[in-house]
Amino acid sequence: MSNWEEWSFGMVEGVGEERRGAPKLLPRLMKLELSFCPKLRALPPLGLLPQLKSLYITDAHAIKTIGPEFLGPRASLAATSFPKLEVLVFYSMSNWEEWSFGMVEGVGEERRGAPKLLPRLTKLQLSLCCKLRALPEGLRHATNLQELNINRVHDLKEINNLSSLKSLEIEYCRRLEHVENLDKLEYLTVELPGFKQISTTDADGHIVHLPQWLLELLGQHSLKKFKLRCSLPVLKTFLKGGPNWPIIQRIPEVKIVGDWRPSGISYIRYTKDPPTFETIERNLKNRRHPKASSLLRVTNACGIGG
Repeated sequence: MSNWEEWSFGMVEGVGEERRGAPKLLPRLMKLELSFCPKLRALPPLGLLPQLKSLYITDAHAIKTIGPEFLGPRASLAATSFPKLEVLVFYSMSNWEEWSFGMVEGVGEERRGAPKLLPRLTKLQLSLCCKLRALPEGLRHATNLQELNINRVHDLKEINNLSSLKSLEIEYCRRLEHVENLDKLEYLTVELPGFKQISTTDADGHIVHLPQWLLELLGQHSLKKFKLRCSLPVLKTFLKGGPNWPIIQRIPEVKIVGDWRPSGISYIRYTKDPPTFETIERNLKNRRHPKASSLLRVTNACGIGG
């Protein structure tokens, strides 16, 4: 499929009488993987597939924009778009810049008559979509979305207004500035090594402060679990008595891993109940011998939660 440039659904893309006479498209299809189509310039109205539950789109490097045509023609605006889709994955879309749902993103009079959007979507994953600038505003209408994974979407600046989201994973999103209005968020995973725009670094160029959006997010939510991968200087700020210790002290389960170094790897593990706090540095020079791991500090004591 490496030379596939165009995909049309034929009559299904019509309007009026032409569309009413069209058969249901692929009525039993539940999973679709569209892989390695580097010349495909646009996606067909996949939102019309009535039984589709999982959709994976990968290596579609020629696509620059995904718009309302992805949902279906304007004649179907009263219908439900992607009525049964549960999992949506975009992977390695190197030139994708814009994602919009068109009228679905409106409010008030503008939104009346628009289709119901992604009513069963529970998981959305975006990986290696480096030029994508924003999530579609209409995504807030996907009211069952619970899990969002964002990996190396470097131009993305904000994630917000996802009221049903419970789990968020952010990796290497260098220009991210705002993450807010995620009222039900419980599980947060963040990898920070890509945040090179942050000016405060140590002599080795390692980030020594958390980005402001993450500090604000941790301060606003009652998380159940927080996982962080960061530089060793940042990891040290979470030690007991450090400036960021009060942040994780309130979270039931925390794991923070420092960047890999030739000398080893360090991590912090904390649980609120039972009260446990441990910091470990593992020497990786000789992986065959478990004794190469050294325990810096392990604490099991009542009252650690403050």
